[in-house]
Amino acid sequence: MSYQILEGMSGLFAVIHLENNTFLHPNLTWQDAAYWYSSKEWAKYTLSNAKNIDGNVFCMTETLKHKNRVGDLLLQAVSDLQSRALHHDDSKFSLDEFTGFAAITKDMAGNPYGSEKYKQKLNEARPTIELHQKRNRHHPEYFRDGIKDMTLIDLIEMLADWKAAGERPGGMNNLRSSIAFGKTRWGFDDQFEQMLINTAQYMGWINT
Repeated sequence: MSYQILEGMSGLFAVIHLENNTFLHPNLTWQDAAYWYSSKEWAKYTLSNAKNIDGNVFCMTETLKHKNRVGDLLLQAVSDLQSRALHHDDSKFSLDEFTGFAAITKDMAGNPYGSEKYKQKLNEARPTIELHQKRNRHHPEYFRDGIKDMTLIDLIEMLADWKAAGERPGGMNNLRSSIAFGKTRWGFDDQFEQMLINTAQYMGWINT
């Protein structure tokens, strides 16, 4: 089996040479033909199923089209996540947020999460925290109906934020506990909680 790439009125197309027969396939692009031909298993399968060459090519072409389309869509999500990775919490460097956080960050780091001193400093910074939350959609507070209005992309950034926040001085350093705390605060159900835990485990952010 071999193939050629020729140019016709409607563009490039593939010519499949199979034993003593030649098949013209205008719907098989050169990328598809190269992918197919490079696979020894598919070449072997095609040689043993020469009578169904049209069905083989159609199936391969449609599968490759689907594969490439899914790849394109996934790359859209990757692009969004990459942008979020670069710009996470950028608003904290605005003067109104930075001033508020600078006044309490050091004191909060010196006190255990949930302690009275920690809560006191948190309350002092409440206006700044609320301002930050209303500017950043990885916080449930950004949305009118909280976590219910978030997208999967928002949730990934939120989970990463919870993980990283727990690792800061004074943090609980336990993402599983952070998820449980979020469940109590936002009222999501067991299935949603398990999805967050599964994701965290898949990413290696918590132990199995």
